Amino acid sequence: MSPMRILLAEDRLASQKPSVSELENWGHTVETARDGHEAVAKLNDAEFDLVLMDVHLPEMAGLEATRLIRERELATGRHVTILAITADSCAGERERCIEAGMDGHVSKPIRRTEFNEAVAALSAPVACAEADSRDAAAGDMDTSIAIDWPAAIEAAGGDAEVLRLVVRAFLGEAQELIDRLVAAVASENHEQVALAAHTIRGSMRLYEIPAVSGLASQLEGMGRSRSLDGADALALQLKDRLELVYPHLERFVDVC
Repeated sequence: MSPMRILLAEDRLASQKPSVSELENWGHTVETARDGHEAVAKLNDAEFDLVLMDVHLPEMAGLEATRLIRERELATGRHVTILAITADSCAGERERCIEAGMDGHVSKPIRRTEFNEAVAALSAPVACAEADSRDAAAGDMDTSIAIDWPAAIEAAGGDAEVLRLVVRAFLGEAQELIDRLVAAVASENHEQVALAAHTIRGSMRLYEIPAVSGLASQLEGMGRSRSLDGADALALQLKDRLELVYPHLERFVDVC
């Protein structure tokens, strides 16, 4: 992970000092704020890559400070990443943080693995989206197969690593699935057409790409209705579109 400039908003020195020490040992630069007012003021005066915001701050609580930061960002167009830090694991805590405008959540004490995973979950889809935007601008990408990575991660339970496992599994079987579908259409095996198309459609559900899932759904319906007129052309079209999707999936797994 690249070094970041981090603002740590934490009022208790017993928590602040070890957190600063750990973050600096991991290569980051850290400034601190003792309450929500100070955190907001420091963000007005300087730029940070990340804010670690204790939920239960004095004077101005972390949720209130976050709402104020987000309101001010509406005028500037900026967006600083804010992760909640809290020892409270009660039900609904994470939801309240997200509703206030925070981007994620880590627990106290801050642990390196959890911290890195939380940051990676946010930065990976952004990096992929930026790369896709550059490709589209250069004319190298069919925008009909673009993937909304933040939405895909949310659909995977908010866990980027879980999504990576799903993507890897699909990439490992995708070619076999589409070859099986094309062969089933050629041999007029209605059951296998429906089954292969259904599997492809289910595997692609996280990415919400109508140009792909629509074809798979159409082929599944043709197999179930035992009417394959025109299915050969649709299967080849689906194969071509999947081949356009593979680079986006591979980028997410290997680079983003």
